[in-house]
Amino acid sequence: MKSGFLIRPVKTISCSILVLFTSFAAAQNASNTPVSLVVPFAPGGSVDLVARAVSEPLSKELKSTVVVDNKPGASGALGALHTIRSTPNGKTLLLGSTSTISVRPLLDPPPGYDPAKDLTPLNLTAGVPHVIVANPSVPANNIKELIALAKSQKESLSWGDSGPGTPHHLAGQLLAREAGIELLFVAYRGTSAVVTDLVAGHVQVSSVEMGVALPYIQNGRLKVLGIASLERNKALPDVPTVSEQGIDGYNIQSWFGFFAPSQTPAAQVKELTAALKAAVASEQAIQALNQSGLEAINQSGAEFEEFLKREHVKWSRAAGK
Repeated sequence: MKSGFLIRPVKTISCSILVLFTSFAAAQNASNTPVSLVVPFAPGGSVDLVARAVSEPLSKELKSTVVVDNKPGASGALGALHTIRSTPNGKTLLLGSTSTISVRPLLDPPPGYDPAKDLTPLNLTAGVPHVIVANPSVPANNIKELIALAKSQKESLSWGDSGPGTPHHLAGQLLAREAGIELLFVAYRGTSAVVTDLVAGHVQVSSVEMGVALPYIQNGRLKVLGIASLERNKALPDVPTVSEQGIDGYNIQSWFGFFAPSQTPAAQVKELTAALKAAVASEQAIQALNQSGLEAINQSGAEFEEFLKREHVKWSRAAGK
């Protein structure tokens, strides 16, 4: 009886030690797991540029490895769904944008997620205007000439974009509707692929973020036809806006921000929000964003939430919802 009585506590203590050791090991593994910034488009586009601009400063703030994970497909829906379905432990973040958060959920077929329910907003990071650009072989040097060209030929001008639901695609639809022309839409897996084929002459025209298009404009491999925002851009001050050229109110801009899965604990959301705020404010991030033609915004909390509500209203109207 005595020996049996002594054995049971030993077993209990051993089990307790094992549980504690396992929990400690799991915690250690979790803390050593890199933070993944999911970019739902191919490398080289503006979403990718924002992620890479912020990744190193964020790594310093979190004292953890931060990696950029490109998961293109379905106009950004695949990367968004990957993030939503990941373990909500603060280790997988989505770099959302106008496309994946504001526009794609409004289109058919449904992407399988609701940003308002499935994601927690952390930081509205940056914004960028679009520019309408063309292959140098296109015999038009501005929007008026492009419209005249489209109306004068039997074949439709080809328009490259990142797929339905992206600002690049909606920019073409809006231009075609307002100008009374037809365009042949050609979808790609990301902006970088659009630009590659635009430079090669496989497609003729597109709307591209300023940060992506600017180097190609400067080296003459693309020509700019108009600024797609309501005001001229300081990077190309002599280029008139599309609105100035007769398409009144034409305004296509992209925004980019970080999100976590909706079930992420409040303490981790608070930590991530603070880390992102500091990272985006860093000189390194701001310089990298500016060099890419992007402008830091760096809003969080109620400001970001109100912005998302306004975007939802704007794009719902545009989509006829």
